[in-house]
Amino acid sequence: MLLAARCYAFAALVCALAIIGQWSPAIGADLWRMPAAALLLALITEGFVNHRLGLQIERCLPARGFLGQPLTSALVVHNPAPYTCQMDTLDEVPASLRADYQPLRWRIPAGNSSTQGVSLVPQELGELEWDSLRARKLGAFGLAWWHSRLRLPATLPVVPDHLHAEDHRAGSEDQGRYVRATSGGGTELMGFRNYQRGDPLRSIDWKATARRATPIVRLCANEEHVELVLAVDAGRTSGIQSGSLTRLGHYANVAARLAEKSLANGDHVGLIVFAEAPIYVAAGLRGASGLQRIRAALAGMTTQARESNPLAAALHIRRIVSQRSLVVMFTDMDEGEIAGQLRRATSFLSPKHLPVVASLMDEDVMEMRWQPAKRWIDPYTMLAALEITKGARRTALHLERSGAHVVLARPAELDKRVLSAYESLRSRRRV
Repeated sequence: MLLAARCYAFAALVCALAIIGQWSPAIGADLWRMPAAALLLALITEGFVNHRLGLQIERCLPARGFLGQPLTSALVVHNPAPYTCQMDTLDEVPASLRADYQPLRWRIPAGNSSTQGVSLVPQELGELEWDSLRARKLGAFGLAWWHSRLRLPATLPVVPDHLHAEDHRAGSEDQGRYVRATSGGGTELMGFRNYQRGDPLRSIDWKATARRATPIVRLCANEEHVELVLAVDAGRTSGIQSGSLTRLGHYANVAARLAEKSLANGDHVGLIVFAEAPIYVAAGLRGASGLQRIRAALAGMTTQARESNPLAAALHIRRIVSQRSLVVMFTDMDEGEIAGQLRRATSFLSPKHLPVVASLMDEDVMEMRWQPAKRWIDPYTMLAALEITKGARRTALHLERSGAHVVLARPAELDKRVLSAYESLRSRRRV
């Protein structure tokens, strides 16, 4: 309980009456007792009414949250009391949710309900659990704030992010496969167009050419698919914070989006999560069921305490994948020993497979390179940041010389760069 300003005002009045009674015997020395008793009785009544007519509060959460994407947690409060309720609430959100908000203030008329929401950003995968809500309610007479801690248990599964509408190809979400219109033979006739230089002669439709008196070629649907393998590093360094998420969180989001896009194009997708050794392995997944398996595996990833070994993951990929595949490996390139293993891993995968290494450039390290020196240690910090970025770029250069494609980007750009590399390699039929 916390006394309100009105209660302090009444208490000051009681004290003033007691002082006046002491200095003016004609008024009476016991004059203060009656208002003091009334104040005490009012406080007791407030406490009793607050206990009997408690608020009805319900928490509304979405069915699931997407890692790194804002979601709304709403509170619905019903006031059963016969007077207007004033209240403050503070939700005790899990530590893995970023929430920058002040306590919510409520003013709810008698018998009515009110709803307010706050924006939260999940920063970890897995099940997030809510337990309680702190609230303080102003009493019926406005004399005191009555504190309570309400149990409102709830859970929210947090999964990797998904492709947004602008990232889908037209029609791919409905068809579930990538259909490419080409001139010549195919599985399904899609239409006709005028002959263009470079079209094979066998694609000419002679009947249509005779009718229109100009060369016409057939357009047929040529269904293609790519073998794609996603390798995600869940070793010790994947738990390093990079922006709002850990490195593993960024890798999970990009891998989930890439898998969704690839499966919508009709590709076959495999997933391997590794640290010192492979932790999870699945190959040849297709369609909606394959996407569900991949997203469930990515959602269950946690950072391991062991160092990563990309070479062990590459050996496992060579053992379980027989066809030429596009291997996208999400890992770090700023560790000396891991960088050497990564170079050997990409050399081992090439030339049978086409490796793509995707890694993050840390935002804080990038900013430290050119910050003005204000303390004696700042020049050394700048030199260390420059050395880290140079080391990552040297590793990227060695990987490219060994036949791998490298995507080295800031957290905000990694998703776009990886999807663009996939589309480019696929359109050029490199795999």
